[in-house]
Amino acid sequence: MSLAMGICWALTALVTYLLPFFLNPLDLNWSGKVGYVFGGGCFLTALYQYFWLPETFGFTLESYLTLKLHANEQSR
Repeated sequence: MSLAMGICWALTALVTYLLPFFLNPLDLNWSGKVGYVFGGGCFLTALYQYFWLPETFGFTLESYLTLKLHANEQSR
């Protein structure tokens, strides 16, 4: 969890630093085109969620954890 939070803070700092350069007319002047960058990131995230995250509808937390534990024991 702390690794994920560290990555989140680092990316937030990067976006906060770079966004004014993208929007400034004297620097890059991307103005509305910056949305394509963020939209591309959202699209990649949606693909990741669709193909690699399991469907948990109808599962209780205990049954899902039991299923994952059993799958981990089988892979050893």
